[in-house]
Amino acid sequence: MEEGAAFVEARGDSSGSGRSAARIVAQAPVTILVFNPEYHHEGVIFDHVTYNAPDIQSIGSMVQTMLLAAEDLGLGTLWICDILYAYPLIREWLKRDEEMVTAVSLGYADISPDARPRTPWQEITECRDAE
Repeated sequence: MEEGAAFVEARGDSSGSGRSAARIVAQAPVTILVFNPEYHHEGVIFDHVTYNAPDIQSIGSMVQTMLLAAEDLGLGTLWICDILYAYPLIREWLKRDEEMVTAVSLGYADISPDARPRTPWQEITECRDAE
């Protein structure tokens, strides 16, 4: 992840929170890499969006369920999208050709930070009567 963040930054782009995510992964006793085994980069038969969207939604639901279960067990979690900065490096390291979707680090938290500010759901949803 450090290499991936450095590569992105060397191009003049921001690695977002890639470097801090790399530090967290290095400290976490467990990091689970989540792949979509149904999507391969070579030989794709279906259009990526049509074929992949239901899989990605299912994977997101699975990750959220895993986070809630970990929380119930007293574990700290981090859902890491910044793992994608190291996408080709990690896939090569693991010798995988499936689509890497995300990663989740698990462990007992050293700190319990305050919740980050969130936009109220009322500001980002729209309700319409059925016509």
